[in-house]
Amino acid sequence: MIVTKKDLIQKPVAKNTKVLAQSLYSTYLSNGRDPYIFEPVNKFYDLFGFSDKDDSLSKLLTIFMDLTEPILLEYFEFNTKRYSNLILTFCNYKILHHMHQIYLEIEIDERYLEALKSYVLDPYLKVN
Repeated sequence: MIVTKKDLIQKPVAKNTKVLAQSLYSTYLSNGRDPYIFEPVNKFYDLFGFSDKDDSLSKLLTIFMDLTEPILLEYFEFNTKRYSNLILTFCNYKILHHMHQIYLEIEIDERYLEALKSYVLDPYLKVN
């Protein structure tokens, strides 16, 4: 489902989705506004109180699916470039396996952050 600018202004966001967005945004700011984040999934399990024994990865991916629901902006300007009918998501992510550990490689879309700042009346994420 694509969310339009009008829907984005009014759409409520689930609590866990807000927590994940705030955590990722905080990491983004802590890393000097670097949109690339590479973290072990255990960091996110801890954030939500998941244990390794339950269906944690599936639960976490459900939250990521909510966070990455696309929005459609009919007209949008970012860094002096104009877009029409632009589809954005908060971030893209990949699941990576390395040395018996699972990691998430995440890239936050800075255009989405700008859209959040510009179009949401009561944003779930306070974007600076």
